[in-house]
Amino acid sequence: MPSEAFLMQKFSISRITAINAYKKLESIGAVYNISKQGRFVAENFFGLLKPFASAMPVTSTKIKKENSQTPKWFSKFKIIFDHGFKKFKKEYLKDDEIIIVSENYISKKYQIPEKFEDKFSFTNFFLEKGIDLKNTIYKLQYEKVNLWNHEYLVVVYSWTYDDEGIQLASKYIVKPEYFSFSHQEKSLF
Repeated sequence: MPSEAFLMQKFSISRITAINAYKKLESIGAVYNISKQGRFVAENFFGLLKPFASAMPVTSTKIKKENSQTPKWFSKFKIIFDHGFKKFKKEYLKDDEIIIVSENYISKKYQIPEKFEDKFSFTNFFLEKGIDLKNTIYKLQYEKVNLWNHEYLVVVYSWTYDDEGIQLASKYIVKPEYFSFSHQEKSLF
């Protein structure tokens, strides 16, 4: 990572600001410090919000808007949209093969585009608009789905909060040969 002096010069900031920026990155596990050697990027850092399929070999996506009926899993996981929601079905493809299907529910509070570019991400849409997403919760369950010649598969549910409440909720089903799960926890001590 660049030195504190480099950051000070590049961004015209004080030394304490550069130090505090690095301390913040260290506190969330994104970087680590080796005395007298410098700061380094953590190799296995999972702590920042990112699209669910970011680690999958997705080459394109297809998205279509659907009728917004409340799914049963909303009550099960206590998903509430204060402003109502819009529903989008999304297919993630690797070349011409569908490897993930998802249902995405987006708060009506936000203006979602009518047309989507090839690898559109709802999470990135929020982040690029400067919408301050706070955290995402994931829940994995083994369920009957009847897809890809499998009766049961792991279904991934997620919901993402901003300062006011849930703004994005999704249900993902991943083709088994592409399913991968990573998890990280941090100690406060």
